[in-house]
Amino acid sequence: MVRKYVVQQGDTLLSLFSKLGMLDFDVFWDHPDNRTVRERYDETGRLRVGDEVSVPAEAVTVKLQTGKHHTVVINGPKIELVLLLESPRGLAFANSPYEITIGARKIEGTTDGDGVLRERVPLTRKEAVLRLTPAPELRQQAAEACSADESPDCASEVYEWRLQLSEQLALDVAGAQARLNNLGFQAGVVDGELGPLTEAALRDFQTQNDITEDEPLGEQTCARLNELSGR
Repeated sequence: MVRKYVVQQGDTLLSLFSKLGMLDFDVFWDHPDNRTVRERYDETGRLRVGDEVSVPAEAVTVKLQTGKHHTVVINGPKIELVLLLESPRGLAFANSPYEITIGARKIEGTTDGDGVLRERVPLTRKEAVLRLTPAPELRQQAAEACSADESPDCASEVYEWRLQLSEQLALDVAGAQARLNNLGFQAGVVDGELGPLTEAALRDFQTQNDITEDEPLGEQTCARLNELSGR
């Protein structure tokens, strides 16, 4: 059985996962009926209000036999993490092993020949820790390239970064208006128009959150709106 859901203003992949009570997001997202929505999301990074998605029963239910112990794994939405990893002096960490820690989960892999990391990571956590071990040949190359009185690049055995994960930093005007209104800033009717009322609400929001961006919907503003809205 498949039920239908119409995307509403402010919906994101993560909010749909919670709102529709999903146990396996991939079963929902990969359903053939959702192909058009899925392809558009891959291009724009957002859902479109009014789109209809199909929610198969297998995505929200699980069959369990009585009299036995069961472990149910909830599979939430993921984003593709694409990072170019470089040393302090700009040497690409090519073919270097890494480990991403997200909660209790660990994801292991190796960067490509250009130092690029590509992984699909869950959105159910907002923070991750990335640890990378430079390939031995990179450390040797860096040591040979520096003079005797210099500290070689790639000197550390392990490099570590803390990552903030977000489904989307960018917001359209309508999404910003809905969030501003919900947070008590009077942005007016959610019509997708960046009029005087919406601009004033954005300025008030930026001032109260110590955001000094020149543009109304800059990266920091969008990120803070999403964070306070639980998106």
